[in-house]
Amino acid sequence: MTSPDTLTAARALLESRSISPSELLQEYVRNIEAAEPQVKAWKVLRLDEAREQARALDRKISTLQQLPLLFGIPYGAKDIICTQGIPTEAGSRVLQGHIPDEDATVIKILKGQDAVLLGKTTTTEFANLGNPPPTTNAWNAGHTPGGSSSGSAAAMGARMALFTLGTQTAGSISRPAAFNGVTALKATFGRISKTGVYPCGRSLDHVGAFTHSVEDSALVFNALSGPDPTDEATRYLPYQPLSIRSHKDYTL
Repeated sequence: MTSPDTLTAARALLESRSISPSELLQEYVRNIEAAEPQVKAWKVLRLDEAREQARALDRKISTLQQLPLLFGIPYGAKDIICTQGIPTEAGSRVLQGHIPDEDATVIKILKGQDAVLLGKTTTTEFANLGNPPPTTNAWNAGHTPGGSSSGSAAAMGARMALFTLGTQTAGSISRPAAFNGVTALKATFGRISKTGVYPCGRSLDHVGAFTHSVEDSALVFNALSGPDPTDEATRYLPYQPLSIRSHKDYTL
C-alpha cells in the first residue's frame, strides 16, 4: 500500500473500512523514518503514543456509523501550540523542558475528532526572527524551508503527515507553504481560536494549516473553526463552515 495522497483520500478509505487507523498511521511512520533524518522537521515525535491511540481507534471505528471529519488522521502541530503532557518549547532555550498543563483549544478539538498527533514541528524562536531551527527544505536540503512554521511545512512537503498546524503573524504560513510546495490555509482572523498558542502579535496572529489540497484545507477549517469563549477574537463569531468541493466541480 502507498500512502494516500490527501487527507480526503485517507478519509474515504477509513469510511469504507478499506484501511484501519493503524495501517494509515504506519504509512506515515514509514515516511517519517525515511525523510526525517535529512529534513529534521520535528522537535518532538511521539510515535509510540500515536500507535497506541491508533490501535484504540481500530476498535472504536467498528462502533461508529459516521466518522468525525479528522478521525484517525495523522497530523503534526507547530511547537508554539500548547500540548498537555508534551513538551512545548517555542523553539527557545528559555522554555526548554516546558510541559504545558493544558492543551490549546485547537488540540482539544482535534482530540475530540480522534485525530492522531504524531508530534511537534519545529519553529523559529517564538515564531519570530530568532534562532532558526535545523529544518531543511523538503525538496532541497541546501535551501531554506521558510519560517516561522518551518517544520510544519517541511513535514508536509516530505509527506510525513496528512496535515500540520502552523501559525502566521505576517507570512509564517504562506511563505513556508510556497517554499515546500504545499497548500496553506490562513483563516480569516478570529475564525480559529488562538487560546493556548504563544502570541507573537495578538491582533495579527492566526492559526492555520498545511495540507495537500484546497479540499483538505476546507476539511481542517471546518473541524477547527467556531466560537471559543476563551478567545476574545473568536468568542462571538458564529460557526460558518466552508463548502467542500472537489476541483472537478470547477470549470474555466
